[in-house]
Amino acid sequence: MRINARLEREMALKFRRLLALTKQSQTEVIKRALDAYFNEVSGAIAQSKGAAILKSSGFVGCGAAGRELSRSYKTALTRNLKQKV
Repeated sequence: MRINARLEREMALKFRRLLALTKQSQTEVIKRALDAYFNEVSGAIAQSKGAAILKSSGFVGCGAAGRELSRSYKTALTRNLKQKV
């Protein structure tokens, strides 16, 4: 596919700077930029879908601890808070 784009002055300067810094062709810089943007958008969509699934399922979180924590959580919490101060 052939791409023709008009860039404003600031974007053109950034593009030229990228070409100089990376010593890559215009095509390679555009391909890498598109790939990075695709990954960013895809990740954001996947993350929002994952958050929506967790929210709608009622899932809050999970963790692991010893069996006695359900009986001694107040003592453990107090001890850990004192260590932070």
